[in-house]
Amino acid sequence: AGVRADVQTEISGFRADVQTEISGFRADVQTEISSVRADVQDVRSEMREEIAGVKSDLRWLKWLVGIGVAGVIIPLLRDLFGLFG
Repeated sequence: AGVRADVQTEISGFRADVQTEISGFRADVQTEISSVRADVQDVRSEMREEIAGVKSDLRWLKWLVGIGVAGVIIPLLRDLFGLFG
């Protein structure tokens, strides 16, 4: 009976230690998950800013190409068809 009580005490202590370790591990994992989520949000925000900048650059590029094309086409049309004077 004494041995049985000693074994049960050891098992209870071991169980408590394991539960403490598991709780600590869970807390560490939750902290890491929160950190990764914050990092993902930061990256998404940076990507949105970069995309907005690229879109703005593309608008300017389209505008410049349009001006360049107009600068070539209008004189050609004028010469071909006698338009604009």
